[in-house]
Amino acid sequence: MKHFLSGLFFLALTTLATAANYTINSQHAHARFSLLYLGQKSHVGGFYGLNGVLAFDETRQTGTIDLIIPVNTLKTSSNQFTEYLKSEDLFNAQAFPKMRFVSTQFNFQNGNLVSVNGNLTALGKTHPVKLVAQKFGCRTGQPHKNRVCRGRFTATLDRTQWGMNYLIGKGVGRDVDLTVVIEAATNH
Repeated sequence: MKHFLSGLFFLALTTLATAANYTINSQHAHARFSLLYLGQKSHVGGFYGLNGVLAFDETRQTGTIDLIIPVNTLKTSSNQFTEYLKSEDLFNAQAFPKMRFVSTQFNFQNGNLVSVNGNLTALGKTHPVKLVAQKFGCRTGQPHKNRVCRGRFTATLDRTQWGMNYLIGKGVGRDVDLTVVIEAATNH
């Protein structure tokens, strides 16, 4: 029993030693989207100032992310269109000021992060989403003293899952192409 407890204690220490906690840098994190309008990808915009936390263990190939997307940071090339997107017909920013992505599984292949499964909550509804890693890596060094991870992830979402049905069948597409960019630094 003594050896078992010693082994368990050692395992706990090594787990703590290799796992790293990161804070997402809101100045370097955004989510851009595009969707079809009359058959062309002409509606584009983005959310800025994303924040949250990342836990990542490169050795054990595990991780978690809790990402907050502030809806009021939404911007497009037109102030009028931006305000319309924030209205009750679409994002309803007043009633639902944030969206949230919480991971359920980090997926690796040949030692590289290839995707992150999770749940996206928007407009009071939660649905599974798979973010595909286009690029992801961590390093220590200039100009940062702390360990920094950066990534770019993509997904295609069916906006009707979250109740965004406005203008479906009237020239505005149901699928939204999403690109999420994050940068996160260790907390020490």
